[in-house]
Amino acid sequence: MYEKDIREQKINIVEMVHTAGIAAHMSPAMAMLEIFNVLLRDVMNIENGIEDEGSDQLVLSNGHTALALYAVYETLGIITKEEFYTYKKRNSRLGVHQDRHHTPGTIISTGSLGHGLPNAVGMAYAWKLQGKTNRMFITVGDGELNEGSIWESVIFAARMKLDNVCCIIDDNKSTEYMPDILGKFRAFEWEAVEIDGHDEDSLRKALSKQPVGRPYVVIADTVKGHGVRMFEENHAVWHEKAVSDEDYVIIMEELR
Repeated sequence: MYEKDIREQKINIVEMVHTAGIAAHMSPAMAMLEIFNVLLRDVMNIENGIEDEGSDQLVLSNGHTALALYAVYETLGIITKEEFYTYKKRNSRLGVHQDRHHTPGTIISTGSLGHGLPNAVGMAYAWKLQGKTNRMFITVGDGELNEGSIWESVIFAARMKLDNVCCIIDDNKSTEYMPDILGKFRAFEWEAVEIDGHDEDSLRKALSKQPVGRPYVVIADTVKGHGVRMFEENHAVWHEKAVSDEDYVIIMEELR
């Protein structure tokens, strides 16, 4: 459904990074595009805008994937292409990580891994106390699961029955130290499913679900650098890197 748009978003990311001559988190961004497109376009209640206090909210605990979110923002007209090209520049609203004082639709600043989920869970609890019906969506990297603060918030969310929390695990196999993620969340009494993180229909079905009385986690199996052979084959190298003229030609030939 969004395949053409996602390909264009990948082109825009590579073109912007190459034009600016900057290093950027491109391989993790490529893994998140289907997730962000489905969330923002099909699942989240943002009819009154991403800044409206009644809208659902999205927190990137894996904050370095913000570049992918900005690319989707540009597609949806939330930001212009001109602003997209200000990424990482002085006084831009689009930093490497989200900043609640500047970045559109951002209620929690992220970047230091392990902090986004605890903050988001705390806010979701406050919403419950206030009688609000917003949903809180949080993306978390699989490597980030090694942070103890993640599991403290997982325990709290289950204890408080925060069914307004939906956590999406970007499981791009960045870590070898976190086996059976699905089983772990179920052991902590979360509703949990595992899906192909690049299959739009699976994402749409899973993310639209809202269990009653329990927090919910979707483990999305993703490929770091998805859709760009050079990124996929050397995803660690391309975790944060600039694009040379030679690499740009190769990548554009593949994407176009």
